[in-house]
Amino acid sequence: MLTATTPTLTPCETYHIKLAVADCSDWILDSGVFLKEGSFNAGNGFSVNTGVGGVSGINLMYEGCETGYFVFIREDTTDLSQPYTITGITLNNGSTATPGVDCNTIPTDFTIPAGLVRDTLWIDAYFDTNTEGIESLILNFPTGCPCAASTITKIMLIKDADPVDVEVTASVNP
Repeated sequence: MLTATTPTLTPCETYHIKLAVADCSDWILDSGVFLKEGSFNAGNGFSVNTGVGGVSGINLMYEGCETGYFVFIREDTTDLSQPYTITGITLNNGSTATPGVDCNTIPTDFTIPAGLVRDTLWIDAYFDTNTEGIESLILNFPTGCPCAASTITKIMLIKDADPVDVEVTASVNP
């Protein structure tokens, strides 16, 4: 298998590849080239996962308790010596949580610094004493080549903190 990479390609431009194969026409061995479907791919550049309280893959957090997060992970197609910026992060229309009210504000851009494979966008759910049920923070992350754009959508759920009932009784110790 041959793997070739180059940092000098421009997205959405047309490129040509030339392959040369020799066959000595001895009728014993034949030559061939097989190209794997989808192997000419610029990749997404990153993936994103959710987590709560240090546990990856969980997306339910409680107001005023654990901190949630979106962790961005570079794919091996990005140059580690350069920062990698995810641009155009948006709040999905189906989101019921309001950034700045129910949780911290969400940036429209997020940068993984040079030298790091991953970095984390932290989400703090504010305790507000309102009974709201489970609210959803749904974020869209544009990804892929601009000429064949796609979107990653991730959901973080925010639940009201469960009330704690405390009953204090007095007792006298003899």
